[in-house]
Amino acid sequence: MLVADQVGEVADHLIGHFVDQARRSGASWAEIGTSMGVSKQAAQKRFVPKEFSSNDTAATFARFTERARHALVTAEKVARAWATTRSTPRTSCSA
Repeated sequence: MLVADQVGEVADHLIGHFVDQARRSGASWAEIGTSMGVSKQAAQKRFVPKEFSSNDTAATFARFTERARHALVTAEKVARAWATTRSTPRTSCSA
């Protein structure tokens, strides 16, 4: 694989990551499209999976390399373990 191809692949993954982050932060498709210089429909067409199923892990991670998939799965396991061991903070009211 040529270096240019690898750089292009990494750039696509980064753009996808930032689009996901923008959507989670409440950005509209129109805002995302404007920042990319395309219409909201073009942005949606590029970044919204045609058939999305939250149970289809293979499709969810298909765009990532094996190394990236491993990192994401490991991060999820660590986050879940942390969440189950984390105590819920309690607030006390003094009257």
